[in-house]
Amino acid sequence: MSKKTNKILWETTDYDGRIVLLGTNQLYHAVKGHPEVADLKDEAKKVIEKPDEVVQSKKFANTEVHGRYGICEGTLSNKWLHVAVLYQVGGVGDVLSIYTSPTPKQGDTLYKRKKT
Repeated sequence: MSKKTNKILWETTDYDGRIVLLGTNQLYHAVKGHPEVADLKDEAKKVIEKPDEVVQSKKFANTEVHGRYGICEGTLSNKWLHVAVLYQVGGVGDVLSIYTSPTPKQGDTLYKRKKT
């Protein structure tokens, strides 16, 4: 996977009705830092569409971290999949990173899915 032209891999809508995009450059960045997410772009889209929770990033302004527990299979089935999204003026978001963690992301909670 090379980092040349940024081709849109998917477009979806988040919990708040905003458009979120994942491009090849963003996936390249995510995989470079977190090789375990190389095959998780479809799962990342599901995290954006139906997160367990969303928190405001403590590091970056206008960035929200969407998280969902147990969405992955195999050795990652007991982990959180986090997708960091930078929202531009006007509400369109670009995926900044995708990564896994054994715990939910810390930060001010913006959204929490109700248990059914």
